Amino acid sequence: MEDKSVPSLIPTDNIKTAVGIDVGLKEFLTTNTGETVSVPNFYRKAQSNLARKQSKAARKEIGSNNWQKAQNKIARLHQHIARQREDFHYKTAHKLVKEYDLIAVEDLNIKGLARNTKLSKSIYKESLEQVLILIKQWLLNRGLEISEEKTRIVDIKDGFDFLGFNLRHYKGKLLIKPQKEKVLAFCKKIGKTLAQMKARTQEEVIKTLNPLLRGFANYYRGPGS
Repeated sequence: MEDKSVPSLIPTDNIKTAVGIDVGLKEFLTTNTGETVSVPNFYRKAQSNLARKQSKAARKEIGSNNWQKAQNKIARLHQHIARQREDFHYKTAHKLVKEYDLIAVEDLNIKGLARNTKLSKSIYKESLEQVLILIKQWLLNRGLEISEEKTRIVDIKDGFDFLGFNLRHYKGKLLIKPQKEKVLAFCKKIGKTLAQMKARTQEEVIKTLNPLLRGFANYYRGPGS
């Protein structure tokens, strides 16, 4: 069945204008004529405004009318960011279609780009920022929210700290180790305890340190690689 809304193809002999497009990360796209379209970064530009709105919402009584109004403002901002992206994509595509009869786009190899550390970070971070918007909208509809202060988007190769552990992907393996800051804090605690017990007997020192050392060892005994 023919779809009349879809225009028929132009014969190759009738093509008057053509352009090649290279999709990138530093620039949204670059044409073979050297024209570039910058990445708009709508979410990053709105982060400070979003943080202010979330801070105001956090000071409201949960479930109150003022709290609901604050949540609606946050939801509208997320919706505005999503619409900005959609509008940007539409206008960019419309401009290209209007100016050229033939548009050639590179076959983007995401997996290949992901092997490049710098490029993979940009690819995944941009994708996760879009996912984060959807998660926030889903939570807001249920009276919940994500803490901006405690939420970070990082590459697993850089690693991140969670519940006293540091998780990092290295050469195909997931490394799980005690968080450096937690280890240093524990060592300081032991040093402070020893300093306070200089006049105590050896048995008293051992009796005091044993529960601390045993608790620390038990907590970090499980995961590790």
